[in-house]
Amino acid sequence: MLIDWLNDGTIEHIINQEIFSDKADKSDLEHVNYSMFDDGILTDDEIILKAHQFANLAHKPIVNMTGEYYLTSPLDIPIETDVFWGNTVFHIDESAYTLDKPYFNVKNTKESVILPIETHANIINHLNGDTGYISELVNYPNSLMIITDENTRIGQRSTFNQDWAQEDFYIIGEKGQFSGDKMFTFNAATSIEIIRIFDCNIPRLKVNVNTI
Repeated sequence: MLIDWLNDGTIEHIINQEIFSDKADKSDLEHVNYSMFDDGILTDDEIILKAHQFANLAHKPIVNMTGEYYLTSPLDIPIETDVFWGNTVFHIDESAYTLDKPYFNVKNTKESVILPIETHANIINHLNGDTGYISELVNYPNSLMIITDENTRIGQRSTFNQDWAQEDFYIIGEKGQFSGDKMFTFNAATSIEIIRIFDCNIPRLKVNVNTI
């Protein structure tokens, strides 16, 4: 429904027509809360999804300081603006959660960069050799690097018959310098599935909550 609202082409239309029935002006809206989207029909999951979709488009923070919500269907709710949950309580059905579809997804506003496979070998050799600077990373200062080896599986949980790819995280500083404690030694670069670089947001996105 939110996408349909955009056919009008203005945020004012969304605010006035769909939320406040022509009784509000865009300038009066300083933040978004979940009750604004509760029509008595939508589930709590759908209400929260709708609120965050709107907040992201309008570039407004979510300020929802109280309330009790039952989350039973992971909808990969995108969080791209500051969130202040205060004493809001979430009851989360963990049995419905999957790794590829979480309840909430705190997103970076910049697209990730997939490094070419031909750069993997040199990066892995430098990481395994404790070299402090990597030439392939000089263009990504203040970024988070995630190295994943899908061919090496770790952390198997027999109860759920599930395991995870070997993965490690590094902060990239100036001139390709990296920092972070090494958890794993990676195999040859051909076993690396993907290397992703994320440009860290400054100022950082805030998510403030007392309890979930």
